[in-house]
Amino acid sequence: MKIIEPTTRKKLTIDCSRKAPKHYGPDVYRFWHEPILLKARGWELIKQAREYTYMRAPAGVTLKPKYVIEVMIPTDDEAIEMAESAHREGVEWMGLVGEWPTGYVPEHQYKGLVEIDSKTHLPVGPAPIRTANPRFDMGLPLVWGIGIRWENGIRIFPGQEMAPPLCLYPDTIIEPAIYVGAVEKIEVNRYERDGTARRLCIEHYGTGCCVCAIDFGKLYGALAEGFIHVHHLVPLSTIGQEYQVDPIADLRPVCPNCHAVIHLRNPPLTIDEARELLRQHADADKAHKTKERTLF
Repeated sequence: MKIIEPTTRKKLTIDCSRKAPKHYGPDVYRFWHEPILLKARGWELIKQAREYTYMRAPAGVTLKPKYVIEVMIPTDDEAIEMAESAHREGVEWMGLVGEWPTGYVPEHQYKGLVEIDSKTHLPVGPAPIRTANPRFDMGLPLVWGIGIRWENGIRIFPGQEMAPPLCLYPDTIIEPAIYVGAVEKIEVNRYERDGTARRLCIEHYGTGCCVCAIDFGKLYGALAEGFIHVHHLVPLSTIGQEYQVDPIADLRPVCPNCHAVIHLRNPPLTIDEARELLRQHADADKAHKTKERTLF
């Protein structure tokens, strides 16, 4: 792939969610992205989890919720030239261009999600084979990025924008699961995938499930710390074109199991209904176990 060093200087704002816990020290902050840009500017990586990093500020640096840096980015023409060069070669490539992680993935096939019978919970037939279009991506989640793809040989370039999170979570699905006999489709809508809305929701409610209270970090340790799905409360049928998601009022953190159960009904269960189902069956299970102990 032809590498073109970026030529445009730009000021970018990096959001700092809050200070890290006190035991990490007074100058350690929590960020929602990869640390590469901060490390290049003297920040020290203290901890890196799945969804966030703890970084210690260089001596003399004080910041409010936002940290502004100057960085070189490519022009649209430079990005297109690199993307077309990679596309002509047709070979998967990953590396750094300037300070930005960059990659090209050619057209390829992958297995989609299988159909699941809602009664037996068993697969219905084999997983379908899907075809993914070629893609060129450059940037960092929640900071800045460019995405170029090709459909039927035609280049589609939406322009430069804030890059979405690159890490796919189970609630960030490309091919929605289909549940035969339950609802027509269960898919995570774009409001649940929106990186900024997701971050603000988790910042407000925490990473514990709002239905069953499971916290993956407490259960599995550092590897799973911060992992949680986000559920959109507002029925899509009621949303108009001017709708803007409110991360606090419209979203709730839920674990993958509770998220799936919520969507087993159409319209989906409310958070309170899901909690009540859990409580009822927990009470029934407790009564059953008590009866067994009495009998034996």
